[in-house]
Amino acid sequence: MKAMILCAGFGERLMPLTTELPKPAFPLANRPSVWYTLRLLRSWGVDSVIVNAHHLPDVLTETVRACLPAGMEVEFSMEKEILGTGGGLSRVRGFFRDDEPFILINGDILTDMDIAGAVELHLARGAVVTMVLSADSRRKQLGEVKVDREGRVRSILERPDNSGVLKPAFFTGIHVMSPRIFDYLADRPRSCLVRDCYCRMVDDGERLFGYFMDSYWSDIGTPRMYLAANFDVLDGAYSPPFELPMESEEPAWATLEKPFLIGKETSLGRDVRVGPNAVVGGGAVLEDGCEIRESVVWPCARVTAGSSLVRAVMGRTTILKI
Repeated sequence: MKAMILCAGFGERLMPLTTELPKPAFPLANRPSVWYTLRLLRSWGVDSVIVNAHHLPDVLTETVRACLPAGMEVEFSMEKEILGTGGGLSRVRGFFRDDEPFILINGDILTDMDIAGAVELHLARGAVVTMVLSADSRRKQLGEVKVDREGRVRSILERPDNSGVLKPAFFTGIHVMSPRIFDYLADRPRSCLVRDCYCRMVDDGERLFGYFMDSYWSDIGTPRMYLAANFDVLDGAYSPPFELPMESEEPAWATLEKPFLIGKETSLGRDVRVGPNAVVGGGAVLEDGCEIRESVVWPCARVTAGSSLVRAVMGRTTILKI
């Protein structure tokens, strides 16, 4: 099976940190977030991926190549201008096979779901697209979707409907697609899949279905959710279908409170306190008297003497307080 990871965005909600790294390269428990996405796709049977790139493309492509699991190949689609989710997909039509479904996934989510059920439903219903949905209202910012008794999508983005809808849901940014989707993307070099394509499919009565997931899921596209996702990896709330070693340095002279994760070759000064809920990247420098709590320190960042970092993300040159 093939897949596309959407990675071209600027990550404006995470500024100024995205001036240093594109979102897929953001550390999650001291691994780039795309490391988790690639391994999840591999666990789903994906052996070939394409990644679109625009913002900091050299950093993105280098990170993806470094994170690629065994048995997977990667290609890149370099966008001189951001084409949107629909335009980005349309541009790589030639990458996909004409006779099998494929996966499209946002590059800023973390999940441990099994896609098999969604693919099975997709094939059984002869769907053009199957949207992976959640009933969790905390994800409402992602856009509401309404489905009928058969799981068919009848309304998107609060558009009115009169079809006896049973269940509201919220989109997770994961799609199972058939090649027929490209019929709806013709002559649209820039477009949004949901607004410009899926809404039209609903109006046309096309076979657009929803599949409800009940697994862990998090959007890491906001500062608050990015922090929370790091902590979920630390405390085991996130339970992926692949091995996830959690090796931490534990210097005897520091005060440590679990859960925490300290990368290799980190320099800790005297009277440093780390935790709970703290991630310190490899090569970081924590000067004397620092406190790191409910925060993430990126690799090779420096926290100055006496600083108290609470609910914050420290990059190499920037800091974002939450």
